[in-house]
Amino acid sequence: MTQIMTPSTMTDGQIDKAVEVISSKLRKELRAHQSELQSDPVQLVLGQDDLGDALYDVFRTRVEAISQTSVEEVDYDDPQWKTIDKSRYAFVGNVTAAHYPETETGKKLVRFRELEFNHDPTDDEVLTKAAKLNCRQTSRAEVETYIRKRYTPEQLAKNPRIGLIGSAVKRRGLLSRAYVDGFGAGVGLSWPWTDGHWDRRCRFVAACK
Repeated sequence: MTQIMTPSTMTDGQIDKAVEVISSKLRKELRAHQSELQSDPVQLVLGQDDLGDALYDVFRTRVEAISQTSVEEVDYDDPQWKTIDKSRYAFVGNVTAAHYPETETGKKLVRFRELEFNHDPTDDEVLTKAAKLNCRQTSRAEVETYIRKRYTPEQLAKNPRIGLIGSAVKRRGLLSRAYVDGFGAGVGLSWPWTDGHWDRRCRFVAACK
């Protein structure tokens, strides 16, 4: 199942609901933190002309973040995740299914977001950006499902899709992390050196929390 956000204009009803929800939640937070805020500075903030702009910016940022996502149904119980059938992959490095642990079960809808960079990023940069966007690393089941359902080889040749899996471990004296790579020739599984840099053409797939 693929769900893509269809562009449409915010309705009057949504505006009224947004004001209601934001007012309610802001009131709850202010009550909870009332003892932390001094009266005089609060009064000055309430008189600032751009207060509404600042509140809107927070709301808009969240809306824009969601609009850059898509949803796929992931079958975590599919037997293919228990092993690695090399005939399904363009390449398989020195990895096994154990390097791609899966804790979820059943079928679930997962919201994905792709991360882009204007330079050649490291693993740490990718993971830091994901965390700032309230996203997490994907599992093999998640990122493979996403890549295989959404992209053609031609699209992947232009911008490979990468899923970083799990924690970094030491291999041959270097820290490495298992990954899933969707590229022009197909899907691959392997280990990169975590201190290395990815090509800026890559798009990194994360799951929204």
